[in-house]
Amino acid sequence: MGKWQMSIMRSIMGTVTTIYGDSKLVGILNFQGKDSDFMNRLSGWLVLSLVVLAVVLGCGQQQPAGLMAENARVRSLIAGSDKTVGYVNLTNYSTDAITLISARSDDVRTIEFHETTQLDGMMRMRRLTSVEIEADQSLLLQPGGMHLMLFGVKSLAESVSIEFTTATGLVIPVVFEVVDFRLPS
Repeated sequence: MGKWQMSIMRSIMGTVTTIYGDSKLVGILNFQGKDSDFMNRLSGWLVLSLVVLAVVLGCGQQQPAGLMAENARVRSLIAGSDKTVGYVNLTNYSTDAITLISARSDDVRTIEFHETTQLDGMMRMRRLTSVEIEADQSLLLQPGGMHLMLFGVKSLAESVSIEFTTATGLVIPVVFEVVDFRLPS
């Protein structure tokens, strides 16, 4: 369990302890049918705590590092090409910056971080060796900005799993939906 999940659990237990007192919590272990009102209230708090925990752990594609991926999508292949692009909104809910140093997939030969910039009126794309997401911040990989370039795509079904590796060695899998992007006319 990560730091932020432990913090939430401590807050929940602190609230229960404050409301019911330590002696009541210890008394639960010896409960023999007395004080059913207390037990009803406590069970309500425990159910609420479990629901809150389930929601926190289950939102989006929440990862152990405190990284959440939303709106992850890969453009479907253009006929005759084995290259495409990926976009995703990454939010860092941890207390430390997260640096992504690589991305890989069994369905793709190479995945690189890229950034589109404008220089002297020309749009240019350059490879990035890593991307950093500051604590409590989001990074948007989007058209015209930072994005993923996928080279040597073997196949694309309805989705593709891409694993990001952090500078600390943590591997974070994210499922990307394959979508058909329309080029502006």
